[in-house]
Amino acid sequence: MKKAMDIARIRAETPCRTVYLDHTAASVPPAPVFTAMRTYLDEVEEMGPKGFALIERHYRQLEGARSAIARLIGGAGPDTIALFTSGSEAIAAAANALPWRTGDEIIISDAEMISNVAPWLRIRDRFGVRIRVAPLAEPGVVDVDRLESMLSDRTRLISMTHVANSLGLMQPLEQVGQLARAAGSLFMIDAAASVGVMPVDVQDLQCDLLAASGRKYLRGPAGSAFLYCRREVVSQMEPMAFGWKSGSWDWNAQTLTFLPGAARFHSGEPNFGPWIGLGAAVSYALEIGIDPIAQRVRELSAALIDRLAALPNVRLVGPEDVALRNGIIMVDVVDVHPKVAADFLQARGVVAEGGHGYAPGPLRVNGVQMALRLALHYWNTIEELDLVVGLLAKLKY
Repeated sequence: MKKAMDIARIRAETPCRTVYLDHTAASVPPAPVFTAMRTYLDEVEEMGPKGFALIERHYRQLEGARSAIARLIGGAGPDTIALFTSGSEAIAAAANALPWRTGDEIIISDAEMISNVAPWLRIRDRFGVRIRVAPLAEPGVVDVDRLESMLSDRTRLISMTHVANSLGLMQPLEQVGQLARAAGSLFMIDAAASVGVMPVDVQDLQCDLLAASGRKYLRGPAGSAFLYCRREVVSQMEPMAFGWKSGSWDWNAQTLTFLPGAARFHSGEPNFGPWIGLGAAVSYALEIGIDPIAQRVRELSAALIDRLAALPNVRLVGPEDVALRNGIIMVDVVDVHPKVAADFLQARGVVAEGGHGYAPGPLRVNGVQMALRLALHYWNTIEELDLVVGLLAKLKY
């Protein structure tokens, strides 16, 4: 029998004073994350950062974080995980570490956020690579048939979001992974809006690379992120940055040799505090269980959609089926600009956002440019949803 999620304990460990519904932008870390980071800072304050016993323990904590991340996403081991300060940095680092040839093609989708577009445009400009954009089908997911027709022997890499930052629709990436593997193309996933809120398994997805930030659904601190690199791929990657942590330097021959695994991306002094916090956040999620987390988010999403359906001044954007979503619910408030609606809620203690989430593609498929985004997580409550719906019922032009 599965243990029920202890919401009372979780809420006690999350003493946030607002009704927080912006988890896809940045969530609120639980108390153990802050404790882990404070302990690190206290130890540095009391003993200095380079005492041998202390620094060794801090490095072990980073290895523990990499191991926990690998377990969370079905990775083969900690050597497949590199730590970064943001998801955007992780994607850009991977893009710049791959060996490109003029004439290569990269396929992205129309559901991407700028973090999974800009690095590839830079690669296009530097190496003469062609960028192709796979269109979306209703209600805002990648058109797999159209994508398949775009593949050729020039397709070097497919890079797509797992869950769009707007609408929260889960993309059919298992199918995309199968197509990429059959075509001999590399496959990268931007998992910023999926890791921590739903099951993610790099083996099932058949991806070669996967990046995610810590501050979102993982409930880690800002300044933390990771990149998964399949072992067979990382050996082909040469990061732009090389420092004393990246590998070895033969001073006499003036040559550099990268470390064999994903740690080759670690060029210098680790970002100890946030990365130790990330390890604590991942361990916290593993303790609760990703399946129970996903189930509770679906239940809360269904409850919110049911309540919103009763409001004549609110229209749900996208499908009602919560099985298609990761907990992001976007709505159009009649005659009220989404940013005005977000400001209205913020002034009353509800943290939400109005806009396009820097991923306008899925919204356009549904006939809107921007919407009010209510992004749920497992530690939200029905009482909070009732409060939000009550406020929206009063919101008029």
